[in-house]
Amino acid sequence: MHQIITCDLDGTLLTSNYNISNYTRNILKKIINKETIFVISTGRNFADTWKIKNQLNIQAFMITCNGAEIYNNDGKKIYNNNIKTDITLQLSQMFYLKQDIITHIYFKNKWYTNKNIDTNLKLLNSFSIKNQLYTKNFFKNKNAEKIFFTSNNYSQLKIIQSYLQKKFKNKITTTFSKKNCLEINKNKVSKGTALIFLLKKLNLSLNNCIAFGDGMNDKDMLSISGNSFIMKNGDIELKKSLPDVPIIGSNNEDAVAYCLYNTFIKNKKICK
Repeated sequence: MHQIITCDLDGTLLTSNYNISNYTRNILKKIINKETIFVISTGRNFADTWKIKNQLNIQAFMITCNGAEIYNNDGKKIYNNNIKTDITLQLSQMFYLKQDIITHIYFKNKWYTNKNIDTNLKLLNSFSIKNQLYTKNFFKNKNAEKIFFTSNNYSQLKIIQSYLQKKFKNKITTTFSKKNCLEINKNKVSKGTALIFLLKKLNLSLNNCIAFGDGMNDKDMLSISGNSFIMKNGDIELKKSLPDVPIIGSNNEDAVAYCLYNTFIKNKKICK
């Protein structure tokens, strides 16, 4: 029987310095084999995810951009579902001149922003690609993998989320990966729907899936997997929305790796 492990990166598998600990790397190398399939599931794009997969040095499928794309172990794209061109253009222009909101767009494994960003931020420095500034009409006739808005004003992002949901109705999906990051995908695109697609393709069951996450963009992935775990450092709204999902240690405590060690090496049924 195949066992599937699907895991978010930021706030989950990666430390708060956006690194992979030696312990985590060693545990994954010990347990990933023909019977145990590992799936990286992240909001990052393929270029970033590919870099991290190579650092782990394991076989893995990659769900990227919150489920907009799926890649196999060799980096071959096996699925994509991008935002439509007209919506991409509207979203790229909507807050183009607004000073306290930065628009980020993933398009063809490149990262575009409407303004310069603080390069001292640890998260942005962890990206394998650098942002490029786009002009206001650059995204005409282009369909983005993912668009996200960042701001230090969470209340403002919540208002924007409500506005976008009303304006585009069933054409987009909105979610927060962090309090300062509102993420937009095509309707029904999520880590969960991508996981369902992948496991159907592999003829495997969600009942045999162990999932780990920390943000609201992990919610549906956690809710459909046979065994799911939320990080101690996870979003309080995620914990409230999935009260029956166990909470393990933090990303800085190698909690995912310890959980997998208990499950696969010590043969315990429940992660502690």
